[in-house]
Amino acid sequence: MATSLNPRNIGIKYGLLAGAGIIIYFFILRATGLLDVSGLWAVNILILFIFLYLAYNEVRHRVHRDRISYLPGLGIGLAGSIACALLYGAFLLIYGGMDETTKTELRKVIPLEPTLGGFQPSGMFFAILGIAEVMVGGVISSFILMQRFKRNHIAEINKTV
Repeated sequence: MATSLNPRNIGIKYGLLAGAGIIIYFFILRATGLLDVSGLWAVNILILFIFLYLAYNEVRHRVHRDRISYLPGLGIGLAGSIACALLYGAFLLIYGGMDETTKTELRKVIPLEPTLGGFQPSGMFFAILGIAEVMVGGVISSFILMQRFKRNHIAEINKTV
């Protein structure tokens, strides 16, 4: 199956790969007993950042040849972030709703007990939080990455030669 050279499709492809990477990382945290360490959840954004970088790099080299226009480039990042967020959210909805041990570990990360009393989050709650985490991280990552990819690097290199 050949990958379409539509930039949005490339963003979606890498977004789904990022979602798979985040899910694998989730299972690594689960297996090592570190699922309740909230600081390690920042790695999810790093995983998404890396895959968005790869998406932008592929678009620049295979589609646009030198440069990515700013707003369409943000659209690539948004498409990838949405694909990643939906995959990760669906995973948290299904897995987080079924596994009571995971729900207990995730409740430790979310400091809602003091404010909401006996609130018991469900898989849907974890899915919404996962989607929000990935979307915020994806939008910020897209803005950061577009500062690099909006430039015409090939032209800059040719000017100096």
